[in-house]
Amino acid sequence: MLIEPPFLLLYKTEPDSDEGSIDSVEIVRVIDGRRDLTHLL
Repeated sequence: MLIEPPFLLLYKTEPDSDEGSIDSVEIVRVIDGRRDLTHLL
């Protein structure tokens, strides 16, 4: 996925596995690394 810094995408895949194909990708959250990361840690 293309995204400009300082942004970070958190996403979830279905199924959650390293094997086989992915059925769907859900973007869970878009984080602004300049301010949101301090609140997550």
